Amino acid sequence: MLRRLRQLCPDHLWTFTKRGKFPTRAETWEAYGRFCALWRRWFPNRPWVGVEVPELHADGQGWHIHVGIRGFVDVRMVRRVWFKALGGTGSECADQTPGNVDVEGPRRRFRHAKLALYLCKYMQKSFVEAGATPGKLFDSSRSIDRPEIRRWRQPIALGVDTATYVARQFMPGYAPTNWTYGGSRGFSVDNNVWQAKKRGVDDG
Repeated sequence: MLRRLRQLCPDHLWTFTKRGKFPTRAETWEAYGRFCALWRRWFPNRPWVGVEVPELHADGQGWHIHVGIRGFVDVRMVRRVWFKALGGTGSECADQTPGNVDVEGPRRRFRHAKLALYLCKYMQKSFVEAGATPGKLFDSSRSIDRPEIRRWRQPIALGVDTATYVARQFMPGYAPTNWTYGGSRGFSVDNNVWQAKKRGVDDG
């Protein structure tokens, strides 16, 4: 899931809830699936691309779902589609709404890496609190490119330490491991090569 999140580089965290809560994780996925189908039908030129994680409510009763996406989307549009997916007309307001949609971001605490960790925390929490019950723990849009995995070893130039070299050459988030062989000092990197670098995305 982290690889897909890093590939997507989301900067908005969406939370989809239902009035009265979803009793099971499966029903949560079904409702979100209807939302995605309606979105594709209503807005064919504005794809909804995200990574989704259902979470158990704090009281242990019922579910909601978190979605990380990249870019701005009008929350009024999203709520209209979500209400329709829940069986409403899409135009409800106030106490008549069948559920709700909240969004956060982009803020400093929701930079790409931190938002990914939040979603991982939700997934772990749901797995533990639900007693490891069967069901899909997370999902993502099919249009998210598969990350390319590369492994290489790089000698360190004289006078340049590992952290400085990595910061100059790669996106932040790589974890180099130092090595020494035959008196030559260097490091190894084993991580994702993200399409975000090609898009010029600043990961902070």
